[in-house]
Amino acid sequence: MKPNLTIDFVDFWPTIIKNDNYIYNLLSKVYNIEISSNPQVLFYSVYGKQHLNYNCLRILYCAENRRPDFFGCDYALTFDLIKHPRHFRWPLYAHHIDYENAWATLTKERTLEECYSILQTKKKFCCMVVSNGNAKDRIDFFHELSKYKKVDSGGRYLNNIGVAVENKMQFIKDYKFVFAFENSSYPGYTTEKIIQPFIQNSIPIYWGNPNIDLDFNTASFVNANNQTTKQLVEQIIAIDKDDTLAVEMLKQPAFCRNEIPYCADEKEWSKPTPNKAEQERWDVIEKLINQINSNKNIDIIDFGCGRGWLTSKLSKFGNVTGIEPVENVVNYARKLFPSLEFIVGSIEQLQNKKVNLLVSSEVIEHINDDEKPMFFNAFNEVLLQNGYCIITTPRAEVQQEWLNHRDDNGQPIEKWLSEDFFLQLATNSGFSIVSKKILQERANGPETPMLDLYQIWLIQKNVN
Repeated sequence: MKPNLTIDFVDFWPTIIKNDNYIYNLLSKVYNIEISSNPQVLFYSVYGKQHLNYNCLRILYCAENRRPDFFGCDYALTFDLIKHPRHFRWPLYAHHIDYENAWATLTKERTLEECYSILQTKKKFCCMVVSNGNAKDRIDFFHELSKYKKVDSGGRYLNNIGVAVENKMQFIKDYKFVFAFENSSYPGYTTEKIIQPFIQNSIPIYWGNPNIDLDFNTASFVNANNQTTKQLVEQIIAIDKDDTLAVEMLKQPAFCRNEIPYCADEKEWSKPTPNKAEQERWDVIEKLINQINSNKNIDIIDFGCGRGWLTSKLSKFGNVTGIEPVENVVNYARKLFPSLEFIVGSIEQLQNKKVNLLVSSEVIEHINDDEKPMFFNAFNEVLLQNGYCIITTPRAEVQQEWLNHRDDNGQPIEKWLSEDFFLQLATNSGFSIVSKKILQERANGPETPMLDLYQIWLIQKNVN
């Protein structure tokens, strides 16, 4: 049974539908939602002051270029790159991906032939749809590029097609280039403007967020942030005159590494299959199990199983039980893998079990340091004689450098372990070290450093 939750929305844009929007639909996956004038949780935005009348948990959602006021809100969902324990980066473009149901479209890999076919459908040069005339950089560039060819303006401002378009997405689909200029520039501030041309297989001309390369692949669009107007016009003319250049740009993935950024991808952690980082960890775990086990019918615990993807992978080696403290997550795992066993609980669920192998991936770092010895002792107790434990966890040695390039991931506890601390915990709890493997991952995008991020330990229960 899903728990009940009462919420309300105030101070949003006038067209918001309270019981059918991105926030409501996401929460409905884990709660029975009721819209109430006396809510447990209030979501509010920046277009009014009604939120001041509520005395409940208040969560700010801001799509505008404004900073959150943490004196007025309990939590903030904004585009900002700030690192704050009560903030999660959730830029407006994430909502637009959901609104257009464009998850698959934006990550679809295209062949050269497909890109040439797309280009043939682009019968028009370039367009702009703007109602705000205050963005000087956008307007100046519109006039400059119009000296080369007519730029069709379909918005209420500088309209040159006779009528303001009613459906922007339908309007832009015939154009090779589409203006994607933000109203203003600020680090992290990315709205729907760059997403819309990507969805319609057009080439965005983007200006705004100076850190746009953290989320988007700069080879897939014309980046106006780091060019003079003259350079920008010259690049667009070159692409317009050379189909090879245009096709190369159309073939590029929109996102860095062709992965929807974590701040936008609510589906990334709901798939039955592992994501890229999870698959890399599984490749190591699988080799370790093959190294220590010749019997394909052992008893296994997946501790902190989440949605159950690892539990499913481990089932090829024997009887596996997934243990997870969050009931709604366990219910979801049962839906994904109805033939597997999942239990709601935590460390106390290990007391009456004895298994050959315990696997715990990306869990121990979410436990307070003073509680970690208790967990290691419980891991030891659950193992049969000569049993093994495989633990994966990020390394404290690189935590600060990792966070320098990313937002906080929203977890309430982030206590990464150094290798020395892990070694101390394992040996003090009666384990011998069998092996250790380090996996690298790039911090965030192709221009950020590759870090020795994950430590994967194989440890064995000492013989008494």
